[in-house]
Amino acid sequence: MDGPTVAIIVSFLSFGVSAFALGWNVYRDVYLKAKLQLSFGLLIVQPDSTFPKPMWRYALFATNLGPGKIKLTQVYRRRRDYSIWKRIWQRITRRVRYGLVIHDRLPCALDMGETMDFSFAPEDCKWLARGDQIGIADSFGRIHWCNKKYMTKATREFEEKAWQREIRLPKQEKVKNGME
Repeated sequence: MDGPTVAIIVSFLSFGVSAFALGWNVYRDVYLKAKLQLSFGLLIVQPDSTFPKPMWRYALFATNLGPGKIKLTQVYRRRRDYSIWKRIWQRITRRVRYGLVIHDRLPCALDMGETMDFSFAPEDCKWLARGDQIGIADSFGRIHWCNKKYMTKATREFEEKAWQREIRLPKQEKVKNGME
């Protein structure tokens, strides 16, 4: 082989290595970002040493589905519009309205498989009456929005003022020790 042929072969090999490196970097930085699963709803906080009586709270649960660690930064809410044309028009005219929901447990980091819950007093969730959607921002700059199913149920419970219902906890049976 002469000099120009070896130079062309080396050039093609270096092109292949750089194309592989570029592909790997895109795959690593775009596709291997951690994903979150969100759920939102009304629940009862059981009494313990800090809460003498049971109480109703809205809770946002964020579960890291992996692959890797993720840092949660802010909780957002937005007007929920299901019309695709309305959403496109709002983006064109830059009228997408977001609201910031302040929570004291943020920012926080989640390893793969961990769940973090954020609770809100029902009286502070007046934005549910408008049908807003809640989401959480991560360290990659993405906002993960809660599923429509959870938001519809939470809005219905808010309209019914479900947190004003009487709380009936199941009776706990006393466990007898087998040594008696």
